[in-house]
Amino acid sequence: MSINFRLLKNRANYSNRWFSLKALVVLLVSKFLLCNIVLAVDFSDSGVEELSDIEVTEEYDSSTRVYTQKGGKKFFTEAYGNVKSILVIAEKTKVNGHRDVINTRYISMPQGHVGSYIPIYEYTFPNGKTFYYLESGKFKALAFETDFGSVVIDTLEGSAFASPMLWGPYDQVAGSDRTYMQMMIGDGGKDNMGSMKSSYLIGEMAIMEEEDYVFYGKVYADAVLDTIKYF
Repeated sequence: MSINFRLLKNRANYSNRWFSLKALVVLLVSKFLLCNIVLAVDFSDSGVEELSDIEVTEEYDSSTRVYTQKGGKKFFTEAYGNVKSILVIAEKTKVNGHRDVINTRYISMPQGHVGSYIPIYEYTFPNGKTFYYLESGKFKALAFETDFGSVVIDTLEGSAFASPMLWGPYDQVAGSDRTYMQMMIGDGGKDNMGSMKSSYLIGEMAIMEEEDYVFYGKVYADAVLDTIKYF
């Protein structure tokens, strides 16, 4: 099965390189800060240590929003796809597709998911488009195999804020153009979460260049639109 280890193995290699680079950056920044602190100390004869003034060059704006809400669900970009069409294709893929099992090691799964393997259904529609349906417990996802060796995964359920359409929590790209995933934190006060006024976990979001969100979003939406015509 093409979505199996051949495509997903690349994502693990990318993640390893990313975390190695991240660790290196953290180490260099730590050394830089430590060096500046040491140089800022004035060991005068009085025995009193004085630190030089710290200049603030940029102010963090806590009101900045990097996600939107649609019906209680969260999206990090413009939404791509049609909910009704996506659900129809997901159902057809499950009913008509070939069932197999894949390892979830190289897929970012929602918190609380148990198990290292997940059932997957593969089905190629009359228009030549191949979709996959993944389901295990509360987790459900529709995946589309592109023509250039990558798989777009649209997480339908399994997270409180996940829903059909890209790009929401745990939506991702696997394969040749794998995505790095990062935790996204929401603000309960700004999101009208009732009595919850503190920060809360939305889920993991795919980190890509802006044009990649648009590119893969349109590829997925166009595939859904072209396929739904056959029903």
